[in-house]
Parts: sequence; structure tokens; C-alpha cells
Amino acid sequence: MTGVLTVLTDARPGPSSDFGVWPPRDAVAELVEDVYERFSALGLAYGPVFQGLRGVWRRGDETFAEVAIPTEQEAATGGFGVHPALLDAALHAVIFSPVFGDGRVRLPFAWTGMSLWASGARELRVRMVPVDSHTVALELADPAGQLVAGVESLTLREVSGDLVQADGGLADGLFQIDWTKLPARQGPAPAPVGTALPGPEEPVPADVLVRVERPTGDEAEATHTATARVLALVREWLGVERFAGARLVVVTEGAVAPEGVGADPVLSAVWGVVRAARAEAPGRLVLLDVEGGEESWSVVGAALASGEPELAVRGGVVYVPRLGRVSGAGALTAPGGESVWRL
Repeated sequence: MTGVLTVLTDARPGPSSDFGVWPPRDAVAELVEDVYERFSALGLAYGPVFQGLRGVWRRGDETFAEVAIPTEQEAATGGFGVHPALLDAALHAVIFSPVFGDGRVRLPFAWTGMSLWASGARELRVRMVPVDSHTVALELADPAGQLVAGVESLTLREVSGDLVQADGGLADGLFQIDWTKLPARQGPAPAPVGTALPGPEEPVPADVLVRVERPTGDEAEATHTATARVLALVREWLGVERFAGARLVVVTEGAVAPEGVGADPVLSAVWGVVRAARAEAPGRLVLLDVEGGEESWSVVGAALASGEPELAVRGGVVYVPRLGRVSGAGALTAPGGESVWRL
């Protein structure tokens, strides 16, 4: 994803349509009471906060809409240029536009020339016009008729039918991390585990194992302390030239849960910091989570010899993370009369 953000220097322009006259002159009202049922039938299920479309009118190729944020969300509008639910509701008018005329599912893909002139709106008046067969332009105004935002072009891209089901669920577009057993293999004994990097006079093995313990204190305080420590450790490691030919193995216990729930959020944050650093220094950092006990430590050398950047050892079994599809098996059943959970 790429984008360019600049500061507007021009004064707020006048709208191309008279938003002060509402509903628009010579426009024909459309039925909106069933619009979210129509979206759901297409595989797009919107929760109550995002069901903000209040009225729609058509005039030739122009589509006008009135949208509002739910009352319980009004207090949050001041934190946004345009509240996400309000902006999303403005885009729902596309179902009445010629761009959406064939009933195929199209979602926002590329924004060009989006300008913001005011913030904190709770209601918007929308004008949407086609630019071509898959692109629209938008103007968003407040109830007084003053422009709030504008979009020169919004390109919509059709969603593959394989990704959408009539009940609003995803067929095979969701993925998760699965922990997969690594085949057993022989390997050298690992270097001793320390709590700091080797000193200037100490030899540097191929893998330098440094344990990161969970600090005391509440979760927030412990997380700040642990991540600060590991960040300092990684910076030192990457900044010393004599470490350049070795790997730093950050050792934890309980940061991940390859056999189910129970990962420690404090040490999980440590893994997050190291993952981010590894993106900038590939091949220099390894994450190793080991359940205490001789059985597990006996396979650490072989685990590290595999070259995997992330490993977990439980009961002498080595696990590595792999991307896998989310299956519907074991999923929670939605409440009666609903096709999806609405949180």
C-alpha cells in the first residue's frame, strides 16, 4: 500500500451541487429500508455501527445519499477527520450507482485526490457520479451544504466469487499461523544460554543464545520493560562488527503456544520486537521458545541447525510456524436468526 499526504493550501471550494437544497431538485427517491439485506445477500454483512445509510436519491447518473453516525458513536467523531463508519456508509450508496448496476460485488480499491476540509461531522450529504465503468467521484457535505471532503476518483474492484458466500462469510480468504512439527534430526549441542552478549575477550559462537526473562510487575509495566531490554540487546548486537557472522538467538519460555492457548502477552511482545528487527536484518536474529526441561533442551541444537528463524520446543518436539487457512470447523455458531456474529 502506498500513498502521498500533503497539506491543502487552497481555500475550501464550493460544491458542484447545491447541497443546501435537500433532497436534491429533480431527484427520485430510492428505497433504502432493505439495502443492508441486499448487501448481505451479496456476501457483505455490515454491523449496526456501519449501517448509516438514511436516504438515497437518483438524478440521471448522479447518486445522492444522506448518512449519519449512530448516536452512541457521536462522541468519537471528534477524533477523526471523517469517522470511518460515516465514510463507509457514504460509500454504500454505490449500490444504487450505474457502476454497481450489474449486481457484482465491488469494493474500494484505489483512492485518488481525496481532500479533507472539515472534521467532526456526524451527518453527511453525499454526491456520487461515475467517472467510468469502475470508478466514481464523490463530494461529502455537512447539513449546512458546506464541503467536508471530496474524492476525485475512487476505483472499485470486483471481488472474486470464490471469496464471498451468500451468508456473508469468507470461503477461503482467511489465514492463520499454524505450528507444525519439524521432523526430528541430529544436530550439535547448542551454545550455553546467557543473559548478555559475549564480552570483548570472549569467543563468538555461530549462535549466541541470550535468554529474555519475564519482568515482574503488571502486564503493561512488564511489557514496556521487556521490550525495552530486547530492543537494546538487538541494537547492540547489530551494531558490533565482530557479531556480523553469527546469529543472535533470543530465548524465551511461554511467548508462543504451539499446542493451544496460553501464550504470555509480555513475552509475545518481545517476539514482535525481534520480528520487526529481523525484517531489517534478515539472517541475523532467531526466536526460540523452549519449555523448561532436559528433554526439550536436548533437541535445541538440532532445531537451530534447521535454519528456521522461529522455533518452539515442547516436550522434545520442535514446532515451526506456517501459514494455514482458517477452517470453519469448530467455529462458534452465530446467534439465532443471524448469519454472522456482530461485535
